[in-house]
Amino acid sequence: LGQKYNNIIIDAFDFNENCKNLFSVLKELIPQIRNISIDDASKINLINDHYDSITALDFYEHVPKNIMLDSLKINFNALKQKGRMYLYLGKTIQEEHINILEDKQTIDICTSLGFKFIENIDELLIFEK
Repeated sequence: LGQKYNNIIIDAFDFNENCKNLFSVLKELIPQIRNISIDDASKINLINDHYDSITALDFYEHVPKNIMLDSLKINFNALKQKGRMYLYLGKTIQEEHINILEDKQTIDICTSLGFKFIENIDELLIFEK
């Protein structure tokens, strides 16, 4: 994203403590990164109506469903009106994939939380607030 869009500001979050080792390298590679932190996705303190877009790629299959739900609620509140969320959940059977959902299930969850489903592009689900 940083290479394609020069004027964006990126806040990045991960739940894996081991990612801290990558922070300095990522900030060098992607100067648009304002903040990188390790946080519990269900407790991230984001400003309401603040973000134009949120991406969660290859993430939610790694966390329990209750954390996914809490995180999606936070994402919804953090998006500006008409803001977009880009969501991809891995579907391969792997030990670390504890929350595998079909796209239809993910769409149903997100729309029940207030998101409007826009489209599915090669399993990348796009929602709008």
